[in-house]
Amino acid sequence: EDLDMGSMFHEILRGFCVRLEEQYSWESVTEEQQEQLLREAMEEAVLSMPNESLTESARSAYVLERIYRIMRKSVWALTQQIRRGDFRPEGYEVEFSQVSRLTPESMMRTVGRVDRVDTYENENQVYVKVIDYKSGHTKFQLLQLYYGRQLQLVVYLNAAMEKVKQEHPGKEVLPAGIFYYHLDDPMVETEEALSEQEILTEVLKQLRLNGLVSLEPEAYTHMDRELPEKRTSDVIPISLNQDLSVSRRGAQTAS
Repeated sequence: EDLDMGSMFHEILRGFCVRLEEQYSWESVTEEQQEQLLREAMEEAVLSMPNESLTESARSAYVLERIYRIMRKSVWALTQQIRRGDFRPEGYEVEFSQVSRLTPESMMRTVGRVDRVDTYENENQVYVKVIDYKSGHTKFQLLQLYYGRQLQLVVYLNAAMEKVKQEHPGKEVLPAGIFYYHLDDPMVETEEALSEQEILTEVLKQLRLNGLVSLEPEAYTHMDRELPEKRTSDVIPISLNQDLSVSRRGAQTAS
């Protein structure tokens, strides 16, 4: 049986984030420390997998090398995305159980788990965003959301906001966004020679979060502090016009 790449990615990322928060902070962790944490998290994840899936795969060394490459790029990009704004992870692999009343007679119970919940708090409000890691090629489609196929993230956001309300009584809790992060190892193909910094910027753009962003400036400017100056974000799917209003082009926004 082949390695279940999706489970492996999730397990490694969870282990990496927990280790990082125990020993460092998202602001201070260096790339060397990231690599060390990543190797430890990978080792733990590999040991927790059913052994046959590794030993029976002739490609296991190649597969593990590929997983490491993708994860290394991912932990770098996720750290950059966090540092670019004022939102901080509040929980990883957060489990939800929510009961919604559909009609006076019927209830619906939703159980699920979201990969990451981030919050940003000011004097009166707490903004919440949820992120789901995807190892496939899931792109966020408004039409899909409309037809209910990607309702899951909306349900998770509502549940996360309920949880945050209980933890921050007296504050207004507001939605900031729902996103997918695509686990990948993008290659930068270009005609002209680029500097290392330009290559990193291009990689970050390719690993930009994909999803819906709130139209509240307080939400999106705190997800990317460079946005007003740069106009197009490298970390969230949003662009601003000359007058700093939100551009409808190339952005998926939700009011």
